[in-house]
Amino acid sequence: MKIKFIIIFIFFYFTSFASSIENKILFKINNEIITTLDIFNESKYLKSLNVEVKNLDDNQIFEIAKRSLIRNKIKKIEIINNNINYNIDEMFTDKLVERNFSKLGINNIKQFTVYIESFNLNIEEIKEKILIDALWNNLIFNKYSNKIKI
Repeated sequence: MKIKFIIIFIFFYFTSFASSIENKILFKINNEIITTLDIFNESKYLKSLNVEVKNLDDNQIFEIAKRSLIRNKIKKIEIINNNINYNIDEMFTDKLVERNFSKLGINNIKQFTVYIESFNLNIEEIKEKILIDALWNNLIFNKYSNKIKI
């Protein structure tokens, strides 16, 4: 009985130790922080978007994920600073998701959910990323469209 307990304890100890990731704050942009866990999740997200990313080495993926997160934080800050409504209808967000992932053969939000969960990613965070990009594009268009002359 005592031996079984020790074996189970050792198994759980080493299993939890092997799969843990140290989470540190790496950057702070205004009040938005970027942690190592954020970069790890961003790298998984980038791999889900593009199969070519999987062929890169870990340092390259880390740098791409880091720059991507910094850009996204800046976009989010600017959207908030420009008083853009951040709470958008769920149907609109779902359409954005379908449009962004149609090249991967994803045609609806259920397929997207299954796909994202296969990468152990949070669907709400991914939807927020897509929404931020759409709001950012709209902000830039509205800000500079009157300065373009053809």
